[in-house]
Amino acid sequence: MVEGENLRGRIEPLGARATQGKQIGHIEKEAYMHVMKLDLFVFVMVVMLLVFVFLLPLGVKQTLEATVTSHPITWLTNNYVHEDWNHLAENLQWFAVCMLIYFVLVTVLAVLGYDPHWMKGFSLTTHLGGLIIIPILSSFIYLNLKPQGYMFGFSLSVSAYFGAYAALWSLATAEALDVGKNWRTIYMGLQLFLLLLTPICRYLDSVVKWLTPATLYSPLVSSALMVLLAVRNPRSLHRFFAKIPSHMKQSRMPGIVLVGLLLIFYPLIATCFLYSFYPVSTMLQVAGGQVNWKGHLVSMVAGYFLTCFYIALAHTQRASL
Repeated sequence: MVEGENLRGRIEPLGARATQGKQIGHIEKEAYMHVMKLDLFVFVMVVMLLVFVFLLPLGVKQTLEATVTSHPITWLTNNYVHEDWNHLAENLQWFAVCMLIYFVLVTVLAVLGYDPHWMKGFSLTTHLGGLIIIPILSSFIYLNLKPQGYMFGFSLSVSAYFGAYAALWSLATAEALDVGKNWRTIYMGLQLFLLLLTPICRYLDSVVKWLTPATLYSPLVSSALMVLLAVRNPRSLHRFFAKIPSHMKQSRMPGIVLVGLLLIFYPLIATCFLYSFYPVSTMLQVAGGQVNWKGHLVSMVAGYFLTCFYIALAHTQRASL
């Protein structure tokens, strides 16, 4: 694969076909809307399920919560249980924010020339992982680390979605700024480290004492470094700005909006997410329990690697042609 080729050529999955006679930045409205409708459908169905489970009698909900002695099916069902309205509202809020991040990234990637079939496959993979596979994995790991504990709440899925979309943002900025094939893997690895910086600073500061001063401000530091890493090469940033007019020919999105969404929107959201899901004090009470930061961490990292796996698989399929 030659560095500097268009984005569509880099990630086009097997079976996809270029749209003849159209600009690379153009995406067929029908295919684009299909991807968006799929995600909106999943979002609405999940919200309805969460509200339905919340309205169940308390005794029934408690049988769905996960403990070390409960049936393995609770490793999944606990993810959809909330005993407190505020707990449910907070998770619904962050689930909506994650969907907004995804819609923004899909729009940006469509403008930059990503294939809609690739995005649809990514969407299905993320939903399968975020709603089923990763919550089961995180619950299993957490209950083995804390046998006397119990767990419930949708935050495992929210963390998985956030991790997946964090990796997608890393890919989008790496490709848009032409960091190069060899640097892309290193770049995405550094992005993951920046996400881990907050839990490391806040919960391992007794082990790594020199990180203690960064405890309060690590989310801000992480987000700032994300942007700086994205624009590490002024020439790449200049090339990105130079390409914007051609990307905009088949889109109504102003170029400055594209830059803002790609380089500013996600880091700001990431700051708020890290503050909320990795509080300074893990004793912060949530629905009568403590913040499950270990479950959040496992889910976020698993979501990140899920996206990396899907990206690697798409490139492997492309290379086999």
